[in-house]
Amino acid sequence: YGMQLIAQHFQGKVKTSKKSEFGNTSITLYRGKIFQKIFNKDLNVWMSHGDKVTQLPKGFKKIASSKNCSIAAFANEKHKKYGLQFHPEVTHTEKGSKILWTADRLDAGVIWANTFNKFDPASPFGGYKESGFGREGGRHGLLSYLKASS
Repeated sequence: YGMQLIAQHFQGKVKTSKKSEFGNTSITLYRGKIFQKIFNKDLNVWMSHGDKVTQLPKGFKKIASSKNCSIAAFANEKHKKYGLQFHPEVTHTEKGSKILWTADRLDAGVIWANTFNKFDPASPFGGYKESGFGREGGRHGLLSYLKASS
């Protein structure tokens, strides 16, 4: 939900997937600061989606992909904005804690975590610009994150 909203806001494209993903998936990592402390080429992560980003938003680059999702993560590192199609906060995601730790160090703001299916402002995710978690945070939860940085 959050990654797709960020993509649409910055002129990317989102479409319904022909195949939804729920469960363990392998992703391939590309260069990106959010993965800077991870030396694996591939990670096993937990996916849960029926939509996917099909065109990168303006100013963003692809930083991960999977077999079913060509854009599994994206970044605009200049403005510290990141989107992950997978859930770094669950134990099923390999190196998820390291991704969250790095996000905090980058002052990345929310990368969007659907934590335990509830709005949880105490979730260990977000850095200094916490703006909402999961579907329950809604569109308004991302507004401060979507504002362009100067």
